[in-house]
Amino acid sequence: MNIGKVYNVNEILFFEELTNGSGPDYAGIISTRNPSLLGTFIGPDNRLRYSWNDVSQGVWQWIGGPVIPEDEWVMTALVIEPEKATVYVYSDSGGLQSGVNSITHDVMTMMDIEIGLEEAHADRVFDGLIDDVRIYAKALSQAEILWLYTNNQ
Repeated sequence: MNIGKVYNVNEILFFEELTNGSGPDYAGIISTRNPSLLGTFIGPDNRLRYSWNDVSQGVWQWIGGPVIPEDEWVMTALVIEPEKATVYVYSDSGGLQSGVNSITHDVMTMMDIEIGLEEAHADRVFDGLIDDVRIYAKALSQAEILWLYTNNQ
């Protein structure tokens, strides 16, 4: 899916409900490569990962995201702020878990957003269901993210 809108944001949240099954080492959840790789992914260790800052090593090598449980509906979120990024995974079995990458994050532009894949790699397709995707032009707090999960079921 190509949404084709432009988001010039300093702070952004991705919100997805998904069921994860077995799949490739990296699977795109929501991403763009226009103008550079930005988005959320499931890594080879089944952890929530993200890309920002033109794929800087401080982002790409960060592995502090929570594990996404398989075969269970979860909510994932990425909150980008100038001084950090916070990723969240909420599941009924594990509650709200988070990881913080405390590095500087540049203002980035997102265009041509893809859902469930990473367009430059045909094998990085999400193997599961994505039900609800939301993008906000502000950083949501942990309380707001928890409210979204508990009030949108």
